[in-house]
Amino acid sequence: MRRILLLFLLAALPAQGQWTSIGDMPRPSRQGNALRFENAQAVAVVTALSPEIIRVRIREGRDHSYAVVNRNFGDPGATLTIGDVRSTIATAALRVTIQHAPFRIALSNSAGESLDEDRAIALDGNASRVWKRLRDDEHIYGLGEKNGPLDKRGWKLGGYSLTMWNSDTFGYDSSTDPIYVSVPFYIVMRKGVGFGIFFDNTYRSNFDVGHQTQGLLSFGADGGPLDYYFIYGPEPRKVIERYTALTGRMPLPPIWSLGYNQCRYSYFPESRVRDIARNFRERHIPADVIWLDIHYLDAYKPFTWDRKRFPDPARMIGDLRKDGFRLVTIIDPHPKKETGYLPYDTGLAGDHFVKNPDGSIYEAPVWPSRAEDGLTPDWSHSGHGNSVFPDFSKPAARAWWGGFTPTC
Repeated sequence: MRRILLLFLLAALPAQGQWTSIGDMPRPSRQGNALRFENAQAVAVVTALSPEIIRVRIREGRDHSYAVVNRNFGDPGATLTIGDVRSTIATAALRVTIQHAPFRIALSNSAGESLDEDRAIALDGNASRVWKRLRDDEHIYGLGEKNGPLDKRGWKLGGYSLTMWNSDTFGYDSSTDPIYVSVPFYIVMRKGVGFGIFFDNTYRSNFDVGHQTQGLLSFGADGGPLDYYFIYGPEPRKVIERYTALTGRMPLPPIWSLGYNQCRYSYFPESRVRDIARNFRERHIPADVIWLDIHYLDAYKPFTWDRKRFPDPARMIGDLRKDGFRLVTIIDPHPKKETGYLPYDTGLAGDHFVKNPDGSIYEAPVWPSRAEDGLTPDWSHSGHGNSVFPDFSKPAARAWWGGFTPTC
């Protein structure tokens, strides 16, 4: 029966190639607070990081993450039991049951309530994917900047299939996916009990929330390891607290940033900005922040001002401040390739830009020229010229770029 179910699941997959089940695993070996499984298809390691956080990593490779800042949460107090048919990891909060044949993982809490259950794990060349049980009364939240309802089950349990692939989507509607920001993390809530799953993979990835097959939630990527973290709450705030302990926390924002922000594409020239501020105050509408998009820039170059549109930025900012407004100016990380332009010259000298595989600096157009209204892009040609791009994977490049902010 289990084999029939697995064949049904794999047959329901999108045509990508030839999906192959990860198959059966022999008895695992113990490595500290982890159980390591290995067969001809893959290596799978299940690790207790804390009483509430379990890491699952399938497929070996360099264990590197751009997202995770901390995996050291002290002694998880885990009890590992190795058997012939199944093995377990037990903590004060969770029990992880790992079935060997076929290889699947199920998690329950200390009260014995079932939380998360694998239905299949499969590989297709470099791609990998896991399918999990999705109950009718479970609600799925998160996954970053996505359109549609807050609950990704949808209105009629139809579910959504959502792609993680950061895209500069100039215009979009409620069905457009993907758009700008990818956050491969979701929270499951059922009868007041919640947990989260964070999928740590930089390849193009996808989350299917009961869309392709009702009763199944799946996620996977085109390459890299199937590397994810199960994070127990049970309260949502506890899930978020532990997720941010794993991935890092932003500095506390200034209190004014939490007020009403007036933002659109786009406010210019200076007279228009002042008019917006005046209308808010005359109409007694509370507002704390006005945003400027790219049209305040000189030829779209970061850390510059278009002095025709904004002849005296310091005076304008000061006047807005007196009237209770802060001004936020957008900063896009694409210095123009232009000798004599400080960000380009210093970035070139410091070796801070993204490169092609052959070692040359990667260049590409970013913003087109402007149509007569100064707002509508004319995509027939670039008015900006080619840009270069800071390599933010380098600490030195991050420090160099951040150094421009206090002086802009």
